[in-house]
Amino acid sequence: IVDVRSAEDFAKGSLPGARNMPAAAVKDRAGELKKDRPVIVVCNTGTTAGPAAAQLRAAGIADVFVLAGGLAAWREAGLPVRSA
Repeated sequence: IVDVRSAEDFAKGSLPGARNMPAAAVKDRAGELKKDRPVIVVCNTGTTAGPAAAQLRAAGIADVFVLAGGLAAWREAGLPVRSA
C-alpha cells in the first residue's frame, strides 16, 4: 500500500501497512517497489492517487490499483486507521 499524501498527512493517520511516498516523489521512488507485487495507491479522496498510479504503471509495475474514495472513504466505512 503506497500512500501518496504528504508526510504530515501520513503522520496523522494511514492505512495499516502503508508506506508513505508523496505524490511528487512517486516517479523518482518507483524503483523502491517490487514490480511483481500488486500496489494499492491511496490519497485523501482518490484524486491524487490516479496520476500516481499511472506513474507506477509507466515504471513497469503491472498490478496497480487506486483505493476508490481514498482515506476519507476508508475512514467513513469504519475501517482501521493506523495513527502515528
